[in-house]
Amino acid sequence: MIDHVDQLHDTDLDLPVAARVPNSQTRLHILQDVGVRLKTRLQDLVDEYDEYIRQCTHIMDGLTLVTQLELNSIGRKDARINQEISRVNLEVAQMTRLDGSLLKSIAMLGMVFLPTTFVLIS
Repeated sequence: MIDHVDQLHDTDLDLPVAARVPNSQTRLHILQDVGVRLKTRLQDLVDEYDEYIRQCTHIMDGLTLVTQLELNSIGRKDARINQEISRVNLEVAQMTRLDGSLLKSIAMLGMVFLPTTFVLIS
């Protein structure tokens, strides 16, 4: 739009006859002044929207950073929980091994005493 205002400013509005009349010259200067003010206002709007875009970009960058930090925190908590689960699984495996040893001992006692008990009862 600013380019269009510049193009309009550069044209004489196809009024070659009116340019000779003094009153028309005044109107032409007024129209050119309006064009300059329009161009200035349009440039102000462009600058204002550029600032809004910069603010939005800044906010989006901040949100991205916060999201990454939160995901990292969740990952650390998940890793701690996985370590705890692994530790508990190791304890269960050790207890299962001990339980297996105890069952072997009980089976050995049963194999030794059960036949003798059977022989004694008969």
